[in-house]
Amino acid sequence: MKKNLLLLFLILSVSIFSQETLNTMFYNVFKFPNSLPQNRQLILRDILDEYKPD
Repeated sequence: MKKNLLLLFLILSVSIFSQETLNTMFYNVFKFPNSLPQNRQLILRDILDEYKPD
């Protein structure tokens, strides 16, 4: 019983100290400059500006 209470206390105490949120993303850039459409760099810039990954 004491172990369960200790474990519960530890779990709750860890959640009190929340951490920052990280925005991550994956974008496949294989053969990026040579693929169609020709304005892919602008499209990627728009995506990154909107999502704002860290």
